[in-house]
Amino acid sequence: MTSALCEFAALAIVKPECAAHVLHHFNPTEGHAPGSFFDHIVHAFAVADPVNSHRLTRAFPDYSMAVHLAQDHKLGMDTLRAIALKEHA
Repeated sequence: MTSALCEFAALAIVKPECAAHVLHHFNPTEGHAPGSFFDHIVHAFAVADPVNSHRLTRAFPDYSMAVHLAQDHKLGMDTLRAIALKEHA
């Protein structure tokens, strides 16, 4: 998926709370910390190999997309910031 298409899809898939959790994982001064369960989910995505990432994606597609943006896209963190801001709009 191209970067622009991925970022556009994220606007529909990633919920503001999810975006804030992933932002916090990759930069603790941003977003807000999730509870321990979702903290483990974000960490699992961040370190998963492709097979296990696919398994996790079936259960948590929004977290999959958010971590993918943060790790693999130049503007991913900016996209997550924009989504997280919708939580307070």
